[in-house]
Amino acid sequence: MGEIDPSDFEIVGAEYQTWEPEIKKESVSKKLRKLPWISIIVFSAILFGCIFAPLIANHNPSTYYLDNLNEPPNSDFYFGTDSLGRDLFSIIWYGGRTSLTVGFLGAAIVTLIGITYVSRRKLCRYRRSFRT
Repeated sequence: MGEIDPSDFEIVGAEYQTWEPEIKKESVSKKLRKLPWISIIVFSAILFGCIFAPLIANHNPSTYYLDNLNEPPNSDFYFGTDSLGRDLFSIIWYGGRTSLTVGFLGAAIVTLIGITYVSRRKLCRYRRSFRT
């Protein structure tokens, strides 16, 4: 067999056009895959800030600084003070520790209850199948 010569063929048909593949746009799912990294970075920063609160906080959160009531943000009190003279920056980091502890303990308890409940249900169903 010999080679095929393209000049031997003639393309027929109304309004003949050559086919060009379309350049596909980035799908929505691919765009959304990038977004969790932003959340992970922000959550990690908050988590590390709360874990290392004693190193970050520049004042004791439970101490009353009566000379600095309702102080606006400055170099000594980064977020200012409240009406009782407490440092808001320190309160936020130590309060975050408490909130994260409650959240993680709640998630752990719910997970433990769920695992126990599902294991019990599956075990009972498994035993019932042997009785019949």
